[in-house]
Amino acid sequence: MDSVAITGDATRLGSYSRDTGLRLWSLGADPSPDELSERGNVLALALAAAPDQLLSAGLGRNGVCIWQLSTATCATRLPVRLDRVRALAVSKNGQRLALAGSGTQIFVWDLEQRIPVQVIDGLRQEARALAFALDGQSLVAGGIERKLRIFDVGSGTLLTEQETLAPIQTISVDPHSGKLVTGDQAGVLTVRDPKTGRAEVAWQAHGDWVLGSAISPDGTQLASAGADRLVRVWNLRTHQRQFSLTGHGARVLSVDFSADGTQLASASEDKTVRIWNPVTGVPLATLPGHTASVRAVRFTRRAALLASGSDDGTIRLWHLDALTRPAAELEANLTRQFGLESTRALAEPESSQLGVPR
Repeated sequence: MDSVAITGDATRLGSYSRDTGLRLWSLGADPSPDELSERGNVLALALAAAPDQLLSAGLGRNGVCIWQLSTATCATRLPVRLDRVRALAVSKNGQRLALAGSGTQIFVWDLEQRIPVQVIDGLRQEARALAFALDGQSLVAGGIERKLRIFDVGSGTLLTEQETLAPIQTISVDPHSGKLVTGDQAGVLTVRDPKTGRAEVAWQAHGDWVLGSAISPDGTQLASAGADRLVRVWNLRTHQRQFSLTGHGARVLSVDFSADGTQLASASEDKTVRIWNPVTGVPLATLPGHTASVRAVRFTRRAALLASGSDDGTIRLWHLDALTRPAAELEANLTRQFGLESTRALAEPESSQLGVPR
């Protein structure tokens, strides 16, 4: 450790060393608008239609919380008849919410009226992943049972099902073509027809389970999170690997692209969130602070604001605007705020580690 400094209000500490770079730590014990406190594990996050809202779920007794980010309050709790909620999906228009977990049913809610509108039966084991089709009329579900099922949202009718070679852990939808991408416990990524669920192309993506996936807003890149501790970025058109991102010390559980596609976030059992440049493969930041596995990560609809949900019962809100600022300006501001000596080692934001919400 080369230098340490504390802000004048004693709320944050800055540390710098040549091997780990710069880290910023919160010294406050009380929750703030940068930390949302839940009453148990946070296993899933999703975005509501309103830019100031975030959905979270985990333990069934806590239901699904609709958070108001500006006030850090749970504005509404939707009751859940499950021990655990493992999957959340919101339709593209923001009107429908689907949830599933430790049961054999899928529950669909009207998010505008906050009322349940459909219970879908037909599962024999728990679902691990859900996704709405682009038109919101059908819902795709996959999980332990080694079957991919597509249901009609309005009637709950099973439209089609496909056998899978391994249990499905994650489902993503191409925002342009509507094609499905599934990741399974064999480490395989599969592109599927959105109407039939039939496999069109599949490839070995990881040496262990694929636990999370995300597609870039322009539909050109696919990111996958692996139990092999890797984040991989793929060309979604050619299915060629672009980058294999290393740094996490345990299984990677979730990934997500920012709205402009310039940042990729990953969450891991190593208790950290990492930020990457998906165009260059360069690491941008490491975000420590959680005290248990980070289960889910989502960029909110507010600019440069990232949410991460953890087994420690918190949802942290990370302000990433500093990552887009010029290196010289960032160094000058940090030096001035924390009284750190200026050093060339701090001049590259890619190598720094921004460690806590501001």
